[in-house]
Amino acid sequence: MLAANNFAGEKQREHPHYLKGSIYCGQCGSRLIVCHAKGRGGTYSYFICIGRQMKRSACNQRAIRIECVEEYIAVYYATVQLPTGEVAALRSFLREELAQLRAEADRERTTQQQRLRHLVASHEPGDLKLRA
Repeated sequence: MLAANNFAGEKQREHPHYLKGSIYCGQCGSRLIVCHAKGRGGTYSYFICIGRQMKRSACNQRAIRIECVEEYIAVYYATVQLPTGEVAALRSFLREELAQLRAEADRERTTQQQRLRHLVASHEPGDLKLRA
């Protein structure tokens, strides 16, 4: 359970964000962390380099607004394509997984229908009141 909640390896203490723990500084390779700065009548969210913040590196990467990082990543992902062979393998895998899930759902439906028939058959007509 701990591993499932900590997929990216980042502690979810104060500033949750879906990219947190997944992006790294392009200059020094340290992890980028979320920082909220107050000023000019508002609070602004940034990603900052932990290497620079903790003075573990000579990094000079400035804070980057979270909205900008999200845009950069969206633009980058628009250019990423899986090789044709991987697409075919992925499609095949997904079809098999979905077929398995469908078969499990069908078995569960059959089991529950049998239970319902048994319940209905074991009670007299006026004993069982079903609510919608």
